[in-house]
Amino acid sequence: MRQISWTHNVVILGVTNSIEEKFKVYRRKVIMNLSENTESIEDESFEKEFIKRLRLRTEENVKECFMRFTQGDNVSEVAREELQGIEDLLYEYYISEFEESHEWSQLSNEEKCNILDEKVNDFYQNFTDSKLKEIYENINFTEEENKYMQLKKMRYIEEQTSAKNALVEIIIRRKLLEMFGKDEISKMLRIISEKSFEGKRHIIQLMSDNPFGKNVIERWEKEIDERVQYLFKDNINCGGYALKIDQCFLTPVSSSTKVVEEDAQVISSYLEKFPFIRLLGNTKLEDDEYIVIYRTEAGHAADGRHFIRVEKDGTITEKDGNSPVRKFKEWTPAFQNEEKIIEVVFAVKEKHRMFGYTYEDVNKNCNGKNFEQTVEQAIKEKRNIFTYHCKEYFLKKDKEENVIVCSKEEEKIVIVADVILENEEDENIECVTVIRDGCDGIIENYEGRIKPIIIDGKLVNYDSFRNNKSKVDKREDIENDIRY
Repeated sequence: MRQISWTHNVVILGVTNSIEEKFKVYRRKVIMNLSENTESIEDESFEKEFIKRLRLRTEENVKECFMRFTQGDNVSEVAREELQGIEDLLYEYYISEFEESHEWSQLSNEEKCNILDEKVNDFYQNFTDSKLKEIYENINFTEEENKYMQLKKMRYIEEQTSAKNALVEIIIRRKLLEMFGKDEISKMLRIISEKSFEGKRHIIQLMSDNPFGKNVIERWEKEIDERVQYLFKDNINCGGYALKIDQCFLTPVSSSTKVVEEDAQVISSYLEKFPFIRLLGNTKLEDDEYIVIYRTEAGHAADGRHFIRVEKDGTITEKDGNSPVRKFKEWTPAFQNEEKIIEVVFAVKEKHRMFGYTYEDVNKNCNGKNFEQTVEQAIKEKRNIFTYHCKEYFLKKDKEENVIVCSKEEEKIVIVADVILENEEDENIECVTVIRDGCDGIIENYEGRIKPIIIDGKLVNYDSFRNNKSKVDKREDIENDIRY
């Protein structure tokens, strides 16, 4: 067996790391000032760090209470809604203040109404959109007031005006106290207790010692926590959790948005996208790596797949869709038929880029090359050595000048495929690669000689992967096919 001598000069291609370079220049929307790189994560788990970032992002988002002030010198419907009952209260208050005055008794009903209307209108002028905008931009809110506006925004996220409702409530309380003082407010509350009108309960609440309800800050904290937990469950699925990246793995699609259904292509795309993962195969699991096991029904990667993560003690955890993280018990029935499923064992670097991914980074362009396409590319680029699924292969010629593909298995050269060339002397060289019987497993490298054994949610033979000597069992069907 000899090395192929190409008719043209061999093209020597430098190893590129385009994905890693892409991440170096990639700029995502920064969450506060936290670094995208996880190298700084020492004692924190991926989950804790992810939750920390989600919390910071959530807190920043709720602080941005975008309010629309488009009504100019008119009182908007939002303000009118919150001012409900205030008009009646002010009329009743001013009447009670003026009715004992001699001057008041001398006025006609029309004059009295004009005075009352003017007084009430003066108060209402504080709630035109232009005035509210001015107040909002210049007011110093207390922590409780800020938290209340944010809380309302979170609680009623479907209602775009919710934060503005809270703002109007705050201004109502402030203006009443500013214009009348606490003593007069007490009088107003007595009037309220004696009269019946709309908004009574709302006004009493606003003028109480707990205008926005009890424990506003504690309620805010609880709402943030609940929202962060929801975002954590919703932002990553089994694949994101297992590989420790901040995105969900969904239906794999090609660059042309076509669903990629060939398993080998999907796996190839993962290896290209994420330089921190490799197929474990028959190699040893290194100290700085952990295991991820992947299953899908053969030929149906687009329909369903599942990733599970193996911890250092062999304990297996998983995250199913937007469900919480849980201890793995067993594969679902869809992934239990050993004849129909493929099982892939990944070795994943503990420290890698975990954050800053987009949906497109993870789920688009999943049409990686299969073995046949990889062989064809190597031939066209005139490379005698190439890598596929984390294994090295050699293009050689046998005694009959036939092109063959070989790999080194247990210190022996194994022929895994034959290559039929057409237009060999032409730039448009074409080839057909025929994988030899029994070599599919060697080529795809999904599993090694050590098979995962899972009992009660634990990889019981975890140490076997750590102590593997990178050897394979003897296979007569392969050994007999070697040509020297």
